[in-house]
Amino acid sequence: MLNKVLSGSFLALTIIFYGLHSFPAQAQSANFFNRIRAIFSRSSSAPAAGRRRGAAIRSGTCQAMNPPLTALIPLYQTAGGSFLVSTTTGEYPTLWFYLPYAITPDRPAELRREDPDPTDPNYVQQQTVLRLTDAPAGVIGVRLPATEAPLEIDRSYNWTFVVLCDRQDASTNQFVSGAIVRLAAQSNLMQQIRQTGQQSRFYTQAGFWEDAITTLADLKRRSPNDSQLAVEWTNLLKTVDLEAIATKPVVKCCEGAK
Repeated sequence: MLNKVLSGSFLALTIIFYGLHSFPAQAQSANFFNRIRAIFSRSSSAPAAGRRRGAAIRSGTCQAMNPPLTALIPLYQTAGGSFLVSTTTGEYPTLWFYLPYAITPDRPAELRREDPDPTDPNYVQQQTVLRLTDAPAGVIGVRLPATEAPLEIDRSYNWTFVVLCDRQDASTNQFVSGAIVRLAAQSNLMQQIRQTGQQSRFYTQAGFWEDAITTLADLKRRSPNDSQLAVEWTNLLKTVDLEAIATKPVVKCCEGAK
């Protein structure tokens, strides 16, 4: 069942990526999706359903905002439900979020990793890997800290990003969650990037979402008034139905966060 679900989901994403740019290396793409399906066919590596948006209601110090807290990650709709997962080539990739309100010492945020509970397969264990106490509202990139072990190739990791809206009442927390998988990039992809310098384009074509959005977001933050970058940014977010975020500023954040 999971293989059937993934087949339909990644086929849809392949069509989206081909719509962005012509991509002659179809054999590489097919191999990419076969690797993803093989990883997720293992029950221990199946992704959690995930949550893309926080609640659009007031909770503690978190105002009701539209759009709410949002994870910038593909959502795969399937006959059996939906799940959130992205891919990367990096050991310490950057995860991207839209913050509708600033992060402060009174309203901190945490990035948590989720691992299966070895004593009960029905539960997970959460571990905070990074804590933020200072971040402006806008689109932010949160890089996985080098204090953690690097992501292993061909393994799925579940994560949760939480804004603590009331330290005395955890039920008011705003959170989003998803999964990420690190895959080894084929040599011809890296050669194309070195020869052309078009990182975002080729990462997108190959299906490496986190690498593509990180490259483009960094460019947009440095050149916020570049009209061509604005178009590319909007088109990328539209492919995953996040165009409501496209006009939000990409802000500098999270350097030195622990």
